Amino acid sequence: MRVELAEWTQRLPTRTRRQVRRNSIAGVVLGCLLMVLAVVGGVVRVVDRGFAPEVLGAVAILVIGGLCLWIAARRLRWMPPGAPDSPVRFTAPYAFELTDDSIEFPAFQGRRAESWGLDRTEVEVTGQGRGESVRLRHPDHRPRRFLASALAESPADVVAVVESRRPGRTTG
Repeated sequence: MRVELAEWTQRLPTRTRRQVRRNSIAGVVLGCLLMVLAVVGGVVRVVDRGFAPEVLGAVAILVIGGLCLWIAARRLRWMPPGAPDSPVRFTAPYAFELTDDSIEFPAFQGRRAESWGLDRTEVEVTGQGRGESVRLRHPDHRPRRFLASALAESPADVVAVVESRRPGRTTG
């Protein structure tokens, strides 16, 4: 059984590998350029007039450049294999899939597929009202949380289905 995500979560445009690679390389170039300009500008300012509040602006530009570089490099590193025109998904196609003895999470941009043993997975509804979510925990993996608005089913229904699949219970 598959636990689907709400339709709005699938609306992000799908980019090709070529587009993602081109944008990531542009991010690396922009990040490096901002960092170089910030360092040069900061050094010139300090040498010319000593430390001044304007140097803090150079530090801010340096941080922004570093973030651009880090995000672009991370996206390049996580690029899935494939042809240049193959699509790259930035969202999971579904929340997870239940088998007889495990919960299977799909792979998507930046995350590998995972399989959690159903017998060691804790599942619960947390929050109330609009802040309600389904939280899954397993001792060998990082916890996962799905907001109620991101799921096609209600959190209570998802928990009930997972609990009904546990070993020693009847399947539903």
